Amino acid sequence: MKPSFKALLCCAAAFAVLSSMTPTAVAQNAVTVQPLPPDVDTQQRISRNLGIHPAGNAAALQASVVGAAVPMAAYSVVASDGNTYTGTLVGSSPFDGSGLSTTVNTTIIPVVIPVSIPGFGPYVSDPTAPDQCLFNGWSDTTMVLNSPIFNFTDYVINGQDVGSTQYIDSFQRASFWQLVGGTNYHVLLQPSQVVAQTFATFTQAFFDFNFCGGFNLFFEINEFDSWVRNVALPNAGVDPTQFPMLLFQNVVLYDTVIQNCCIGGYHNALDGSFQTYSISNLDTSSYFSFAESAALSHEVGEWAMDPLVNNATPSWGHIGQVGGCQNNLEVGDPLSGTQFPTVFMNGFFYNMQELAFFDWFFDTPSLGAGGVYSNNGSFTTPAVEPCT
Repeated sequence: MKPSFKALLCCAAAFAVLSSMTPTAVAQNAVTVQPLPPDVDTQQRISRNLGIHPAGNAAALQASVVGAAVPMAAYSVVASDGNTYTGTLVGSSPFDGSGLSTTVNTTIIPVVIPVSIPGFGPYVSDPTAPDQCLFNGWSDTTMVLNSPIFNFTDYVINGQDVGSTQYIDSFQRASFWQLVGGTNYHVLLQPSQVVAQTFATFTQAFFDFNFCGGFNLFFEINEFDSWVRNVALPNAGVDPTQFPMLLFQNVVLYDTVIQNCCIGGYHNALDGSFQTYSISNLDTSSYFSFAESAALSHEVGEWAMDPLVNNATPSWGHIGQVGGCQNNLEVGDPLSGTQFPTVFMNGFFYNMQELAFFDWFFDTPSLGAGGVYSNNGSFTTPAVEPCT
């Protein structure tokens, strides 16, 4: 249950302490955010699919070949419904036997958001500042840089040792284990951090108190993504050969109206340039229904398996965060809320999300580690198709 607005009034002292630690160099937004309405379900997860039109896939793959986009490979699979589905994956093809390793330059872009909160005044959500919710005094950016997304440990997945690697690569290897086991097939991320970008051009936002003496913030996704495409990515100096990861601190999005909440992250690709990118909330406050690194692992895993956000599948649904039916290769959605076993790394316990294997979506025999359909064995059978 989310805290009520009344709870804010008894926490002014806590906020005064927090405010004294908040960076003040960023100019405050003139827009005053509103209290979160009581009818908003903050534990509801919703998806928003963006991406390029499939007609652009051939050009995107060609751009990849000549080094003008992140490395991608095409695939074609005949599903149990008798239809052939084509799409793209990040890295080399796990189907061609090459066993090649791919490294993608990954740019971390912290998103700083200055607001004015009624009764409290200026507040800044800043992933580069020490996070009150983290016991070790890290910033959220430091937490991500030290996470399994970028650092190596050994993974035993469904009884198979897939090697010492990064979390998303361990998932990708495990998903195609019968094809890539014993090879050098990898999809690795090489991180770098750029100057934080400030989102201060919104027209409406909402707030609620969180359990660490600060605030959770809520913004409209279309307005935010317009800022990402037109301001943040150009100002950060990224290009389509890089994978930018934009990071929020206890911030989520809603679609058009606040009741269409909560979007903890998404990934996208742009027509023409074939720039891919992801957005992730780091929920260190335990306010939402996803653990601190869950949205991050969810979105990066989906980017690796569906970089152009248009990989079609037979329809599936009524599972994870999907109340209805979907027909796309979004490996995080069917297991939202289901965690991979905690990974202890660099003095911190990371909670990554479990992810669905490739064959789960197509109702084909599993090529995955252990012969099951997800990277912690929660799916022992493929998706029920067709979804109705």
